[in-house]
Amino acid sequence: MTLRSYNSSASDHDVQESMRRAADFGMIPGVEWAISGANLGVVPLNEGLTHASLLAVPDAAVLKNFYNHPQHEEAAGLSRSITDRLLVMDIQA
Repeated sequence: MTLRSYNSSASDHDVQESMRRAADFGMIPGVEWAISGANLGVVPLNEGLTHASLLAVPDAAVLKNFYNHPQHEEAAGLSRSITDRLLVMDIQA
């Protein structure tokens, strides 16, 4: 799970492209599903974080492979260049 806010230099196109790339992580081998989108703001507890991405993997080995996958590295590079704040968590359900 990633929670982020984008910096002031991020264009709407950049943000949408970043979110699209994160949603496409479901095509990486082993990733069961991936979603990405903007915070709705219904519950006012986001502390300035505006967007989230979630993905499901069956185990830590797949997560490690995902992290080093070229598709993730490319998307992360774009995202880092326009991200102001980032919180990443990997949880086991």
